[in-house]
Amino acid sequence: MAMATQHPCHPHWPSAELAHKLAPDDAGDFGLEVIDGGADYADQAASRIASTIEALQTLPFFGSPKVVWLKNANFLGHDPKSRPAAGQSALEGLSIWAGKASYPGCALLIRPI
Repeated sequence: MAMATQHPCHPHWPSAELAHKLAPDDAGDFGLEVIDGGADYADQAASRIASTIEALQTLPFFGSPKVVWLKNANFLGHDPKSRPAAGQSALEGLSIWAGKASYPGCALLIRPI
C-alpha cells in the first residue's frame, strides 16, 4: 500500500502530516503547538514533558481546537526500569494529562523517533 493511501493513524504515517491533518484548518499557527522532545538526559526529558503538560493546560486562542505535538521524544524508547526518577515522575504526570482531556477539542500527539 502506498504511503499516501494509508490511514493517518497508521504507525508509518509521517508525523508532521498527521499533526497538520489533526490541527484545525481555520486555527492557523494557533491550532498546532509543537514541542521538541529531544533530550540527552533525564532533566531535559522532564523539562520537555513539563512543557507538553503546560501546552495541554493552555487554552487555544478563539476557543478553537488545538493539537499538542511532542515530537522526537527520544526518551520514550528507553526501558522504564532504567529511567531516572525525575524522568519517570514526569512521564507519570503526562500520562495523567493524556488520560483526561483538559478541554474539548484538545488532542495530544506523541511520536518517538
